[in-house]
This record gives sequence, structure tokens and C-alpha cells, in this order.
Amino acid sequence: MLMAHKTGKNGQVTSEATVVAGCDNWSLDTEGDVVETTDYESAGVKDFIPANIGWSGSFELNYDTAQDIANDPPNINEGEVVALELFIDHVAGAKLSGDAIITGTTTTVPQPDKIRITVTYQGTGALAKVYVPVP
Repeated sequence: MLMAHKTGKNGQVTSEATVVAGCDNWSLDTEGDVVETTDYESAGVKDFIPANIGWSGSFELNYDTAQDIANDPPNINEGEVVALELFIDHVAGAKLSGDAIITGTTTTVPQPDKIRITVTYQGTGALAKVYVPVP
């Protein structure tokens, strides 16, 4: 069976329903915690049960002197809770979304390349997943 591999060219990030201009890369990590329940009856084999789940990630954008990301929409400020939508394909509507706390920004100024801003976030609450067939 042939797999339909895709590029990220239709990806997009929105914060509070405003497109984050200049964004060209995002990542999202999900994790599930486990709690060890090993006891004397476990016969030397560790036992676990599922616990909390969470999500976090980052996105990168090009520095743009015409955009004030902290004060104009999308209002990217450390400590703010924002409604994030991370589109796998904004044309088809495939996305991951939820409320997230902006945990930090890193500005990188390389001599031979463009200036970049990396924004990190920690999800709070459920992560909605909308996977649709991407043409």
C-alpha cells in the first residue's frame, strides 16, 4: 500500500484566532505519566497504572520589525494563557488545539542568517485533535 506522505507547507499557527505571521515551524509533544504500583505480590516485576496526560511544544517565527507579537494580536507574552491552534494543514482543517500557557521566548540572531523567535508553551487542559484526510 502506498503511503501519502505530506510536507508541512500548509501548516499554520493561530493564537486567539489570529494567524501568527512569519511562523514556519511548530512542534507538539504529548506525554502520559505513569504511577508505579509495584508491591510484594508483584513477584519482582514492576507494575504501573496510567496517570495524568499533558502536552507542550514550541513554534518558530521570523523576526519582523512590522509586527509586535507581544502587544498586537497574537499577544505572545510569557505567563499568558492563549487558545492555540496548530494546523497540520490549514486548508484541509487538520489541527491540534487547546489552551496553552506561553512559557518563554528565545530570540536568536545569527550573523549569516535571519533573526528567529522561538516560543515555548505548556498545554493546560485537553488537547483537541482533528485529523482529516489531507489531499
